[in-house]
This record gives sequence, C-alpha cells and structure tokens, in this order.
Amino acid sequence: MSIDTDPKSRRDQLFRIHSALRSADNLRPDEAFDELIKLYRLWVEVGTVEVDRALARRFGVELSPVALQAASGSLWRLLDGADEGIGGELFQELADVAVRSGLGQYFTPTPVAQAMADFLDPQPGEHWLDPFLGSGLLLGAVALAADGPLHLYGCDLDKRVIRVAALEAELRHPHSPLRAAQLSALESPVTVLASVDAPKGGVCGIVTNPPFGAVDMNGNGTSNFRLAQDRLTPIEVLAVEQCLRLLAPGGRMGIVLPQSVLSNKRLQYVREYLRTHSQIDAILSLPGEAFSMFEGVGKASVVFVTNTTGAKRSVWFGRSTSVGWDTTGRLSGDEDVRAVAKALRDRTTLRGSAEGRPLNADMDRNITAEWQIRAVGDGIPLGELAERIYLGKTPARALYGSKQEESALRVLKVGNLTGSGVDWTDGERSYARFKKLPADRLLQLGDIVLTAAAHHPRYIGAKVDLIDSFPSGWDGRCLPSGELLVIRLTDNEALRMALLLWLRCSDGRAAIQACVTGQTAHLHPEYVSEVRLPNAVVSADLSVAASLLERSLESRRVSEELQAEANEHFTRLVNRDINEAETRETDVLKSLQPV
Repeated sequence: MSIDTDPKSRRDQLFRIHSALRSADNLRPDEAFDELIKLYRLWVEVGTVEVDRALARRFGVELSPVALQAASGSLWRLLDGADEGIGGELFQELADVAVRSGLGQYFTPTPVAQAMADFLDPQPGEHWLDPFLGSGLLLGAVALAADGPLHLYGCDLDKRVIRVAALEAELRHPHSPLRAAQLSALESPVTVLASVDAPKGGVCGIVTNPPFGAVDMNGNGTSNFRLAQDRLTPIEVLAVEQCLRLLAPGGRMGIVLPQSVLSNKRLQYVREYLRTHSQIDAILSLPGEAFSMFEGVGKASVVFVTNTTGAKRSVWFGRSTSVGWDTTGRLSGDEDVRAVAKALRDRTTLRGSAEGRPLNADMDRNITAEWQIRAVGDGIPLGELAERIYLGKTPARALYGSKQEESALRVLKVGNLTGSGVDWTDGERSYARFKKLPADRLLQLGDIVLTAAAHHPRYIGAKVDLIDSFPSGWDGRCLPSGELLVIRLTDNEALRMALLLWLRCSDGRAAIQACVTGQTAHLHPEYVSEVRLPNAVVSADLSVAASLLERSLESRRVSEELQAEANEHFTRLVNRDINEAETRETDVLKSLQPV
C-alpha cells in the first residue's frame, strides 16, 4: 500500500522524518517541527531539488548537512506522492506534544472536512472563517468545494500552525487566499473580525473544529459569554456562542463538537441555546474511528446551523459508519460520511442513516443522531418491566484490600463479564472495604449486568451476563463497579431469560448503543429505562432457548469447579513433592554429619 493512500503509513513516515531531525541535530520536538515547516515551504516554492546549505539558508533552514540529507529525500518523496494537502498531518503528528495536548487541538480527518463542505455548499465570493484555524484543512475543503474564489479568514494562538495553514492555502487553493491572525478566537467578535480584515457585520460561513476538553484559562469567556459558567467553561462550549456571534444574519456553520455537548445532562443548557438562537439544520454523527487514529477524541458529531431565529424547520440527523479507515488508521474500505452529509443537505431519507425530526424543546435532552433516529418499535419499556435499573459503585483506590477483612465486599468488574456467564476469578483489586455498607447497590441472583462505561462506544453493552451464582461465602456481599449497569426485573424467570437473550442479539445491542452519551461512552439508567423489549420477544415461546441458556450456565459452573479441583490437586502434589524433597535433603545432611 503506497504512503499517499494510507493515512497511517503517511503519518508514520512523517514521524520518522521528524525523529531523524531531532536525532541528527539534537532538537526539541517543537524546534524540529519548525524546521520541517521551513522545508515544506522550500518544497512548495522550489519543488523537489537537492538541498544544499545555501538554498536552505534562503528559506531560513538551520539544519546541519547531516540532518538535511536525512530528512529532505524522504520528505520530498512523501510530498510528491501525496494527492491531498499534507500540512494537516504535519500539524497533528509533529507539533509539540505539550502545545497540542494543552490546547486540546485535534486534526480533522479529510473525509469529514469534505463532508462538511459538501453540506455547507459554499458559493463564489462568500466570506468564510475558521476561528480555530489549526492546519487550515477545513477552510481548504470549503475552498475546493466552491465553483469560484472565496475570501478565507482564520485565527489561531499557535503561530506555527498558522504557517502550515498559509502554506496549504498557497499550495492547494491559491485562487482563495487566506488571511490569518495570531490571537484567541474568544476575543470580542469585533476584534476577531478586524484582526483578519473580515466584514464587520460577520461572515457568510464558519467551518471549525474547536479544541475539546480545554478550558478558557485567560478568562475571555467568564464575563462576555452567556454560556460561561462560574467554573472554567470548556472552550468547545464557548465556541458555540462565539461562532454564532461571528456569523452574519443568515450565515451558516458547520462545527465539530464532542458527543458530550449533544447529550450530557449538565450541558443541556448549551443545546437549549442552540435551539433558541439558531436554526439547527442537521446533526451528522461521526464513527468512533474518525478520531481514534489521533488519540484525542472518543466520539464526535458535526452540528450544522443557520444564524436565524425565524421560522424553524425540522432537524435532520445522520449517522456515518465509516471514514475509510479503522481504529489504527489503516484503510478499511469506502467511507460513507460524504454520502450521508449530502443526504442531510438534500433532506433525503436514508432509513437508519439520514432522517428528519420535527424541532421541539424535548430535543434539548439529547440531540445525538443515535438517540433521535433510533429504532423504536412496539414493545414494553424496560422501566415498566424492571424493579430497578441502576449503576454500580466504584470504590476509592484506598478502600481496596484483602478478602479477609471483616467489612470486605467482592467487587464485580467489567473484566468479570464474559458474555456467556460471570467469571468470578479473583483479579487485581477484587475486594474493597466500606465503613457503611452500600446496600442499595449490592447484587442479587437474577440481576442482568452489562458494560456501561468505556473509552469507546463500541464496548457499551458488548458483554451482558446474568448473576446466576455468587462465590462461596459471598452471597449478598457482591458490589458491581461503576462501569456496570444492573437491570433487576420483577420475579419472572421466563422474561429474565428473554431479556438476556435479546440484549445479546444485534437488535438488543443496537437499542443499548442508541442510549450511549458522552464524548467517551456512558450508559445511564434513565435512557435504558426507555428501551423497549419487543412484543415479539415478550410473546414468543422461548422455553427451549431459555433451557439451553440455563444448561450453558450450569456447565460453566461445573467447569469452574472442575478447574478449581484440578488446581488444588496440582498444588497438593507439588507441595508434597517439595516437602518430600526437603525431607530427603535433611536426611542426607544428617547422614553426613560426624557421629
């Protein structure tokens, strides 16, 4: 696979070039990045040439001959072979780690940038801004999607990435030049627009991916923003309000936001603000793989809005399943994110992938595509079937201890779930002590337990098990960890088995996945209580399936008992042999002693 088509190979090659520069001239990461930018400009303006010291000095390159030789050849081959702008990869992979992680900046995948441009449909002569410019990839996609020149503006706190964005603009869309400034995007709208000489009344469009998880340490958002809270406010929240203020009336925007902004309870006020201060046109959910290659974001969506408070129309929701690569960055087939974006733009229904919903205040609760266009058929809500649905409790690290302690509880963790029966084998930190027994969280026989928290949504509900037994002596003393959700049905064995089997099948798993909230992945009882167990499952004769399931659980317990006996027998034999050997050694030593 050639490096110009495989994102991971291209990134790995860039990293090796960066490392070669650091090694040859003993440079810091940020210093090596600066030199790469200079070499990149040299390539943009001169092309693939043999670089000598004189030519290098013309572009301010301060590398030794050894470093030049180590980097230029590999870099030229990489740049010559790339059919897309390479600056974004330079920014993402080679920028100083401290700068990148501290600002929460993350590279936007090219298919996502193209999909955003497809939806926004830029027109010649329009003014477009990215207040969190980064490598300029988003503005570049907008420029390439337009049928004529655009006026492009951007700002960023990092002068190095501004240089990358400027080079990308020169190389990829010289017909749509970029005006960029080094300043915070959270300055007053007047200051931001004036710094890049944009129209005073606002721009026609904004396309942006603000930092995730970072906070406004400079206080720009503490007094001038309605969305600011008493505590430090995440920049992505302030970005929502700021971008709307930077848009001209009727202007449109595409903004990448973490799933937490669209679903977390504490951020519901942000969703209400969006609904009341703009027209939410569409929400495009991105697959978890979109950002997994860049180790920064768990789950995100693109929110498309128009700066208007006039008559509201329905909101369209779309779910993309592929950006063209897997979690490692290796190509995995065709992406569908652009097709889904175009369906949203054209308001064309793709069942399960692109659908419209009437706008209403109830949407403030959760505006993720997963929740809004989830399959809701005939059935009984779990909240009506269950005696209780709750999350477990994770003990503080200091509370973990030995099983011999009088107040100890056995902690059930995600690792104990197998999807075919609970494995009660002890692991690290399996026991914890509590001064006050959390009786309301303890497990009971017949409880159904499933994964409810993970760093990626695909793990939620991946393992579902029934509590069919407890370790000997631990009845009523087993506590599920906070990463597990417990469903306790009323005393109906047939229904319990039916629910367990359904949650393990693809339809049940999909129903649980639709309940996932947060940038990483969390499952909350209030959402699970709305999941409907299909009438077809409730009314079906599942006696054979339930019997087979019970037999499988019994077989598992028998297998565990036999394994335990085998381990005990082995230990006895080994210890006996050791004792006999020690006895023989003692006898020999005694026989050698003089009488």
